[in-house]
Amino acid sequence: MLKLIMKQRSTLYFICLFALLGWAGCTNSDDKFISEGSIEYSATAVDNTNSMANFAPSNMTIKFKNNKSCVQMSAGMGLFNT
Repeated sequence: MLKLIMKQRSTLYFICLFALLGWAGCTNSDDKFISEGSIEYSATAVDNTNSMANFAPSNMTIKFKNNKSCVQMSAGMGLFNT
């Protein structure tokens, strides 16, 4: 009898979990959803008198489309690009 109650309780938890995941969903149906674009950041060193300030990253661009993204960074007076 106890095993039957535990099995029913586990089944109820399992159903509630999937109902919650189904309610939250994995897709965004909002009309304002952006599926493609780029974001550009620029940065400056906090202390320009430091000898390593020239090697700090100066800008970063993130490009995204659907579920894929690419990050490009420039640092060290443009010598290092990724």
